[in-house]
Amino acid sequence: MSTYTIGEIGITRTASNINDADVFELQIKDGGSNNLKSAKITKLELQKIMNDGVTPLRYKALLSQNAPIASTLNVSMVAGQIWTLDIYSGLDMVDPFNGLELISGTIRVAGSKYRSNVDVSYIFTNTQMSYDGAPYIVSTDANGDFAPFVNTLGGNPTYGYVIGSYPFTLTGAFIKEKTYYKIGQQDNHNLFVINWIDVNTLNIVSGSNDLFYYTPFEIEVYP
Repeated sequence: MSTYTIGEIGITRTASNINDADVFELQIKDGGSNNLKSAKITKLELQKIMNDGVTPLRYKALLSQNAPIASTLNVSMVAGQIWTLDIYSGLDMVDPFNGLELISGTIRVAGSKYRSNVDVSYIFTNTQMSYDGAPYIVSTDANGDFAPFVNTLGGNPTYGYVIGSYPFTLTGAFIKEKTYYKIGQQDNHNLFVINWIDVNTLNIVSGSNDLFYYTPFEIEVYP
């Protein structure tokens, strides 16, 4: 095997905006009789080499979602959904709150949020609750609780809902050019598109509501 002393290295590229399929060309001038050595590699291939042996931060979960439900006296919860208490009245004969998982806020106080571990319905006289249409996690952990399969991002991201899009937020988690993501589909549901908004937010976009149904969602963030 020959040994070369490298005197000069030049890198050229085929486009000003580099995409996964664009090509880098590495040229090495060694000063010998066979002066110029070169090799070509795509951005995607180069990224795989750079990431080889590196453990990324990961997030993986199954998501479901339903169209928004206005504040209602007749509450029909789907297991995993997160509902907000809009109005609470102690005059109601039915008090479900000891049977629901408190997500945030104070139990029986307006603005508090709850998740049900089973499908369940309640009929109130004065109390009102609402579900805003945000995706909810339907994957479960070893204890059977609703949770991501994997989450090493360093925090618990939150899901939101705006007509046709679903912001996925965790402060400082999604470094541009180091964050990779994909979301699947099931049955005849439409494909989703994920847009990087900023270091705090990824936005899942769809053309209509009620499309998430045990949909796989994955993220990798490389150091």
